[in-house]
Amino acid sequence: SSGINAEYGVEIGRQKEDTVFLQNDSPTQLMCLVLRVISPSRSFYILNNDSFALSCDIVLAAGSSQTIKLGYTPLHAEQHVGELLVRSKNKDVSFTIPLSGHGGLSQVLS
Repeated sequence: SSGINAEYGVEIGRQKEDTVFLQNDSPTQLMCLVLRVISPSRSFYILNNDSFALSCDIVLAAGSSQTIKLGYTPLHAEQHVGELLVRSKNKDVSFTIPLSGHGGLSQVLS
């Protein structure tokens, strides 16, 4: 997945989960990464062993991969945006993954 995209709405206070797949393509180098969620609304977070975090460190052995669980829990009926910053500890790798969601569900009245 390319990050959370809950564009069709998530009920206020309910959690939506999604995953991001990270892979170390180097055949020889270990990769030490720092993951940080930037979420002004505090609606996005990393799910790590049943706990919520805004940052975590992971180590990817050469040629290995890891799936990262992300969560989104809207607290207000509005559009939320954020990003997942992925950076190596030596700062030679750095990229962001956009996060977006909409709090609240639509109702069609007839």
